[in-house]
Amino acid sequence: MKIDNHYQATVIGLTLAITAPTDAHAEKVMTILNDIIHHLTDRELEQAKTEALEQVGPEDKRRLASLGTHITKGRSIWRLL
Repeated sequence: MKIDNHYQATVIGLTLAITAPTDAHAEKVMTILNDIIHHLTDRELEQAKTEALEQVGPEDKRRLASLGTHITKGRSIWRLL
């Protein structure tokens, strides 16, 4: 997959962080994303968050909805979305 811009990289990174098997994996992704997201406007970042949530599987979506918070494999990603 070719990533052409910061927006695409953010969507992919957020999706990976949401579905990460451990907090350590999610934290690695978030460290990289922290260097990328400052290139986006607030509106682009919000759209990237929405798009990433649309790309996660139904199991992750049910978990997010039932807990009212953003979770990755049972652990909170408090600064993610």
